[in-house]
Amino acid sequence: MKTSLVIDNIWDYRLPLYQKLRQLLGSTEFLLIKQKLSESLINSNLNYRIIPSKPRLLLTLLRRHQDIMIWGDAGSKKMLFSIIDACICFLISRIRKIPFIIWFGGWEWREKDHWQGIIGVIKRKASFILFPILFKCADAIITYGNLHRRFYISLGINPEKIFIAPNSSLIDTHINYNIESIKRKIGINNSEKTILYVGRLTKRKNVDIIIESLYKLRKTVKNVKLLIIGDGECKSNLQNLCKTLGIENDVIFLGAIKREDLPPYYMLCDVFVYPTSREPWGLAINEAMQFGKPVIATPRVAAAHDLVRDGINGYVVPERDPKALAEAIERIITNEKLARKMGRYSKKIIRKFTYEAMAKGFKYAIEFALKRG
Repeated sequence: MKTSLVIDNIWDYRLPLYQKLRQLLGSTEFLLIKQKLSESLINSNLNYRIIPSKPRLLLTLLRRHQDIMIWGDAGSKKMLFSIIDACICFLISRIRKIPFIIWFGGWEWREKDHWQGIIGVIKRKASFILFPILFKCADAIITYGNLHRRFYISLGINPEKIFIAPNSSLIDTHINYNIESIKRKIGINNSEKTILYVGRLTKRKNVDIIIESLYKLRKTVKNVKLLIIGDGECKSNLQNLCKTLGIENDVIFLGAIKREDLPPYYMLCDVFVYPTSREPWGLAINEAMQFGKPVIATPRVAAAHDLVRDGINGYVVPERDPKALAEAIERIITNEKLARKMGRYSKKIIRKFTYEAMAKGFKYAIEFALKRG
């Protein structure tokens, strides 16, 4: 059986998944739309082909034999353009009379603030019409988690054909680091508790709310630092906010750090915070939990619906509510017994989120689609 997976990118953290798919499904060809080749991809043994344009995608699919067609999209920002690729895949699947499967992890594209300007409104309305139709035509749908599944069902999609490939990102937790040395280097002493955020510094990430919550928290808890890893257009505004609140010495901006260099920062933190207003998943939560850390997120983070159990391994707090966030952080960092207990539960919960489990989600979807055919 030959599977064609049409996607717009192969991120390095996804390479282990694609290796598992190759082992599980046999002959798998990855058709990459305008992919920039990374060294990791070049050195992998994946069977991939770069497709520079939509006409070339059509010609490539017409010329090649497939038994299964899977279209996958990396995100919903470019969703309208990606739908054209999906329609091409669907058309070829029907010409060839083979199953067509969608792999998609977006749920936030119906939000009004997701699209900006007149062009954004047009894209939003077009997506409202085209995307549910495409979903209904697919023989199976693969998605990340339970929030996505509920959302797709609300669009009128048959629940039987929706399969979860639990969104995973495994990071090395076994390397030994000199944590004390790293703390000294970045200006944290052993008596201080550390809050960690990892992600882009953009408006929807609500990093300003973490800073405001730290300001409130400092009124009752003195020895606490906020560690911010990431970069983005809001960085200077966030730094100015710290100065305005008088807590610039308690907030450490480390800038962007490569994923493979993140482990020591996950290790040294006491709580991981991810308070965004809209997030397709939030893989940094997976990674923090692998290091046994309590997690605080909002219900607008898709990962929170599968990974964060309120009061068990962390808390789910309302978005843009610095008071609620400060209270949740305080409950964790002032109670070491609770923090350790939550950390143990985080490790237990995240064990099921593996590349093997993710690949099996694909396998079950393909088996279902073949039976329908």
